[in-house]
Amino acid sequence: MLETTDSASVKSFTVRFPGLARQILVGGITVGAAYEQEPEADATFVELTALWDTGATNTVISHDVVKRLGLFSIGTVPTIHAGGIGRAHKYMVSLILPKGIEFPALKVTDAPLIGFDMLIGMDIITQGDFSLSEQNGTTCFSFRVPSLAEMDFTHSE
Repeated sequence: MLETTDSASVKSFTVRFPGLARQILVGGITVGAAYEQEPEADATFVELTALWDTGATNTVISHDVVKRLGLFSIGTVPTIHAGGIGRAHKYMVSLILPKGIEFPALKVTDAPLIGFDMLIGMDIITQGDFSLSEQNGTTCFSFRVPSLAEMDFTHSE
């Protein structure tokens, strides 16, 4: 279940999963070619599901998304991943998370992803407040941009 709230400058969304979630998979994420102010009228966007991964430094899109959007590589970069060390093509994309949390010019790399179309890494996660909790058989994931407060669970209020 996706919940959203926003004010003039703060946007957030929350997703609840039944049970103890082993992955944070969020649907309703839109990706297209990067733009500076507004997307072109005929711009192509795809809606996809993304895995949120605090162990990933940067955001990654699947080869299929690259093809569907007709993206052109802007170069290659070295990568370190579960399969070892390699090189990946990099692309400029626009990313729109639920509730219109927008990153209009984001550098991403491509990889052969299985079971999801995008991996959201720390380059996005550190732009806001990221919260994950489990209570009464439900896992709650919440993300807010911009960051509003430090969350320190070692100090009681």
